[in-house]
Amino acid sequence: MEIEKYKKLAKIIVVLLIILFVVAFFVLPNMNKENGNKNNDEEGISTETPFNASNYDNGKMVQDYLNPTDDERAAVDERYGIGNTIFNEDGLYIYALNDDEENRLVTDIWPDTPFTNMVVEPELDIYLVEVGETYLSINLEKVTEKDLKKYVKSIEDDFSRELYSRHSETLYRAANKGNIVVDIKFYPDTSTALIRYDYQNY
Repeated sequence: MEIEKYKKLAKIIVVLLIILFVVAFFVLPNMNKENGNKNNDEEGISTETPFNASNYDNGKMVQDYLNPTDDERAAVDERYGIGNTIFNEDGLYIYALNDDEENRLVTDIWPDTPFTNMVVEPELDIYLVEVGETYLSINLEKVTEKDLKKYVKSIEDDFSRELYSRHSETLYRAANKGNIVVDIKFYPDTSTALIRYDYQNY
């Protein structure tokens, strides 16, 4: 009689273990996939291939620095480490990880900072702006040489002391009286440009 009770109990335990196994390895993973597809649909990203923030939209890690997605935040944490970055109303702040780097702000809109207020904002398609402690870097896309020459005209009164450059991509390199150096590079193959202001001597 006692043995029969144990046999029944053992059968019940085996059935429960099988049910738990099925739920854990088949039901729950399928539910997570369905939830993931719903989230992707809401963000307007194709569900046919997994979303990878680091290579979506021409390599831009974050599509909107003022409104990053959870996937983009995760990609930033993976690249720079958890606790080394912070998103706020200006964009993404990245804290220097070693002596060769600087604390910097990365954004895709023209930020309001002491450095950006000292220079002429380019009226061109801004891809990324990076403001470090000693530099301002402006990445532009969909630009022509004519666009950049127009920008040079807008700054050449202030940056009148032209400097030599070894780089063939450099369109204009000059310094102002405060020894701030501007270097404007144009890449015709991709219709992109880089404007960099260096403030080391400021």
